[in-house]
Amino acid sequence: MFSLSLEGRRVAGMYLGGCNEDHSRGLLAEFPRVKERLSQMAIFLSVGEEARIAPPATAREVAGHLRGSGVQHVEVSVHRGGHRFGVHELGKVLRWLRGEASEKGAVLE
Repeated sequence: MFSLSLEGRRVAGMYLGGCNEDHSRGLLAEFPRVKERLSQMAIFLSVGEEARIAPPATAREVAGHLRGSGVQHVEVSVHRGGHRFGVHELGKVLRWLRGEASEKGAVLE
């Protein structure tokens, strides 16, 4: 995502599954010119309620760090199970990203 932004490409959204760390502050310190693009990006974090690698509390912390880095559109979704990604969750991600993109006048392909 950062490399695409550095190339001047527009990234409408991103999915993070089982994410337990945020590196946005460090990357923004090194590459401050992507801050505006990051702030406009929609980021969806998905985590299993029984996940031990990246539990829901950690995903919420990551979301807070992203918001602190300027990201305005962050969604945290907690699903049944552990550190897995299911088909139901994929549909939820795509619906949310499409909604976020349409609010900005963008089209997801």
